[in-house]
Amino acid sequence: MKYLGLDIGTTTISAAVMECSGGDIRNAKALDCLTADNAGAIPAADPCLRLQDPEKILDTAGFLLETLLLVHPGIAAIGVTGQQHGILYTDGSGDAVSPLFTWQDRCGDKACHDGLSYSEYLGRLSGRMQPSGYGNVTCFYHLQNGLVPGNARSYCTIPDYVAMKLTGRPEPSCDPSMLQSLGLFDAASNSFMTDVMERAGMDVSLLPAFAESPVIGTWREIPLTAAIGDNQASFYGSAFGDTNGILVNVGTGSQISLFSKDYMECAGLETRPFPSGGYLLVGASLCGGSAYALLRDFFMETASMFGIRDADWYQCMSDYMNAHACPDNVPVFDTRFSGTRLDPDLKGSITGLDTDNFKPLHFLYGMLDGISGELHGMYSAFSAAQNKKSPDIPRTLYGSGNGLRKNPYLVKSFENRFGLPLKLSQFKEEAASGAALYAALHSCRRAERDPERYA
Repeated sequence: MKYLGLDIGTTTISAAVMECSGGDIRNAKALDCLTADNAGAIPAADPCLRLQDPEKILDTAGFLLETLLLVHPGIAAIGVTGQQHGILYTDGSGDAVSPLFTWQDRCGDKACHDGLSYSEYLGRLSGRMQPSGYGNVTCFYHLQNGLVPGNARSYCTIPDYVAMKLTGRPEPSCDPSMLQSLGLFDAASNSFMTDVMERAGMDVSLLPAFAESPVIGTWREIPLTAAIGDNQASFYGSAFGDTNGILVNVGTGSQISLFSKDYMECAGLETRPFPSGGYLLVGASLCGGSAYALLRDFFMETASMFGIRDADWYQCMSDYMNAHACPDNVPVFDTRFSGTRLDPDLKGSITGLDTDNFKPLHFLYGMLDGISGELHGMYSAFSAAQNKKSPDIPRTLYGSGNGLRKNPYLVKSFENRFGLPLKLSQFKEEAASGAALYAALHSCRRAERDPERYA
């Protein structure tokens, strides 16, 4: 059967058609994919604002769905995912009454009370980091400054809004993986920190509702699931929901995602609800894949000193590595050049330098080893914490992102670090593909409960 997934990204919107039988997503095949620019950006005079037009986004999403439905009739279910954290306000009819304030919004960094920003103030009240751009920080800023629309009855993320409008619901119906991204959410109890919100003077009646079931309605008589977080969707699309899988993603940034049946906390990792139950522990490098771009810029600036300016620098770097095997005495790169979420002031470093390895080739291999090393350090912390509760279990290493697709040595570096072969995702639009597979999983379960209705 065919399933369709929709990914509402910040810069692009994608839709993918997947095929699998009997809800077994391990045998899934990609049939088709369409991507369109997200043309919803709205200019703003305040440099802290990052706004998008929800109706333009909804129109683009609808166009992609309609187009693929014409080519692939008989879609069995639709899943939705996309950018988290940001919010828009809706009225009692489910219509948007504000622009989308995206996850890039920085109004939470403005001064609030006692020398603290809005973000810091909520962080102190809750005892946890509440980054600017998270929906409840944005809402707190709006409430404190009289900016919430008078006819607003709720707020939600843009993927939740698209799912709500497609199904004709008058109010958002949200999966915990999306709700957690708003901040002021306790993953252990699967609930908002309403006591903290009330102490901060926030209106908890605006909070979006939890979805009562994975399938929240239909579009064109096709079952449609509640939107899920894009990180969680990518875990479905890359690791096929393998709960023993280790997923590493390297693009501009880099991430590692690991499943745990039980709630657990691990330094350097964020614990997020997983749509089918359990939790996904996610470690994100603030520099990650962009560390390789940093090295490219260094080479480019060095060449510019000697009058060399026009070159495909990434290709040059790749060709040089292809022509020269990895040397033995590669220096050790710590790629935390932008710090970490726990310690933003932390700096990267290069150690083990000597007169033989202060060379471009050694730096190329060292930087890539540093990228894999940072994520492996997060895995080691997770593994040590989990093994206190249960013995080690066999794992599979999955990979996604152009950083891995375009750099064979980085794949090898991860394999060396983890001591496992890396299975590179066959789907380029992992989040959209994962949303489709999530829909496949839950529509089949629904059909099992009510076979006559979904025959």
